[in-house]
Amino acid sequence: MDEKIRDVVKSTKGGVYIDIYLTPGTSRNKIDGVNPWRNCLEVKLKEDPIKGKANSALISYISEHIGVTTERVSLVKGKTSRKKRIFIQGLDDAGVIKYLDLKSD
Repeated sequence: MDEKIRDVVKSTKGGVYIDIYLTPGTSRNKIDGVNPWRNCLEVKLKEDPIKGKANSALISYISEHIGVTTERVSLVKGKTSRKKRIFIQGLDDAGVIKYLDLKSD
């Protein structure tokens, strides 16, 4: 994965924020690297953006990808936007970056 990942994963007390640009309604779920123009991690999901389904799918996908429970992942910004910010409780930036690097498609 691109070294720019460090620009979109921000450690804070109690966890990590990740800036994400979500593309819903795609043919498969995929983390597509860092978009340097948007300064976000690009995530593509099969789920359509209807009644929060894509947001729920994003939380599930990220929690599975990182290896934490969905209760530790929350959407803190961008409920109705493609640009989102999630918070992962109890991890640091190095841990998240390691998981993203090891499991990227």
